[in-house]
Amino acid sequence: MSENNLPREQAEAQEVEQLNPMDFIEVETSQDSMKLFVKFIKPPKGQEFTPTKELVMEAIEAAGVVFGVKEDLIEKLIARPIYNIKIQVGEGEPAKEGKDGFVDYYVVKDSEYKPEVNEDEDVDFKNLDYFQMVTKGQMLAYIHFPETGADGKDLFGRELPGRDGKEAKSPAGKNTELNEDGTMLYSACDGIVNYVGDTVNINDVIHIAGNVDNNTGNINFSGDVIIEGDVSEGFAVTAGGSIIVKGVVESCQIEAGGDVQIVKGVNGGDGSHIKVGGDLRSPYIEHAKVDVGGDILAESIIESDVTCEGDIDISNAGKGVLVGGTVNVKGNLVVKTLGNENERITNIKIIGIETGIQDEITSLNVEKETALKNVEKLKSARRKIFQPMLEEDSPVAQQIKQIDTQVNMLLDKIDETSKKIQELKDKWSYEYHGGIVCKGKMFYGTRIYFGEQRYQFNTESLDHCRIYWEEGEIINANL
Repeated sequence: MSENNLPREQAEAQEVEQLNPMDFIEVETSQDSMKLFVKFIKPPKGQEFTPTKELVMEAIEAAGVVFGVKEDLIEKLIARPIYNIKIQVGEGEPAKEGKDGFVDYYVVKDSEYKPEVNEDEDVDFKNLDYFQMVTKGQMLAYIHFPETGADGKDLFGRELPGRDGKEAKSPAGKNTELNEDGTMLYSACDGIVNYVGDTVNINDVIHIAGNVDNNTGNINFSGDVIIEGDVSEGFAVTAGGSIIVKGVVESCQIEAGGDVQIVKGVNGGDGSHIKVGGDLRSPYIEHAKVDVGGDILAESIIESDVTCEGDIDISNAGKGVLVGGTVNVKGNLVVKTLGNENERITNIKIIGIETGIQDEITSLNVEKETALKNVEKLKSARRKIFQPMLEEDSPVAQQIKQIDTQVNMLLDKIDETSKKIQELKDKWSYEYHGGIVCKGKMFYGTRIYFGEQRYQFNTESLDHCRIYWEEGEIINANL
């Protein structure tokens, strides 16, 4: 009997015997060659397929996988087969990226400092922690080393290079020192903390035990200055860093590259001038000329000439009064009471920021000056040429003609440049980012200017208002 004529039962049995079990095992890897999957294909009706660990391992080996196979997962899958769904049975070893080094600081950065305020929301002007003083040997920072990376390997045994972490930038600055293993930063002297970026510097301090007067003379120091007493009338204190005066500043000269804190206040007078590169803190400022590059924090300002590049806040302590004098401020002036009932003249001028194209105007002015100089040189050269009766075609006449042509061209260029400069100046304008916030009352004697434009009062006083500049107009809004 031929094979085609076998009984049906025998033919089906022979078909089962001829079944290739590898046709029912699919091996797949992820796109990054890091995850291994196996899927059992359910055989057609009438066929049988019994997966074994040996068959699965053979299929995995045939796929070229040599690393990361999880045999325990394969054994679980064999014990309870799942068909037509891919199951993860392996994974490569990913490369490890080492953690970058970093620094823990134990002294506060200037930008993170917030002055202490009591329950009545008054600023504590006697809190000298505003300037962070440290002593020799005090720990300033801890430097964490970077972690070392580790190589990995994909399913096909290919190495995956790891990355070592980057070293932290050293915080060591002036008058600081590291320990032997470079993990701890200490202060090398007594001083005041000063940050430059993430670098910690300790500024040297000159300490005056009493007043600045005839016993000390004027003080001029490159670092920080701490004065336990007053600065007497007629004396001068100059510091490259910051200044702390624990007493009163009288009619004198104060100049600091950094911040200034005056614990008991300023009693100015003729010849007094306080010039501050950073911020100024004082409970009161009276009859003084003050120039501040940062912010001003005070309880009151009376009859003073003040220029401030930052904000002025006299609203969070004491009466919060500003009356008399002139205040020029680029930022916001925040105050409780502005002026007084006697309509004392109090001038407030908001400093504008130029919005013109200054660089282009400067460049055009340089071009114009260069052209003017060249005109003068050509005219001087022409005057030196002896010219009695010259024939038109003579070399000298031709030279004079050439000079005159160059002069005329330069004069035309000067006129054109002058017109461009004027056009740019006509477009010149100012923006006023600062304004006034009055949390209490503003009296009629107050004169407020945004550039040349003055705010016009409609009533004798204003309460709880904000005055600011918007699209070429002075706006008065309620708080």
